[in-house]
Amino acid sequence: MKVVIRAVIVLMLMPPLFADFPQQTYGADSTFNWKTSEEEAVSLLSRYIQIDTTNPPGNEIRAAEFLKEIFETQDPKLS
Repeated sequence: MKVVIRAVIVLMLMPPLFADFPQQTYGADSTFNWKTSEEEAVSLLSRYIQIDTTNPPGNEIRAAEFLKEIFETQDPKLS
């Protein structure tokens, strides 16, 4: 059950990572690579789900730090 809850949370948090996607422009020969994007999302979700947040002792900070690192990598203004 915890895995499902974590997956839902991550999926809810993913859109801000791609918030600027609609404004991006690509050259005439360039297209968005959905396969690469999908692989990255699956990798991030897999890594997030593997973080041990069992309670007690309540290791949620590890998951928060993971997400913070992802967001800072995507948008340095967040740091």
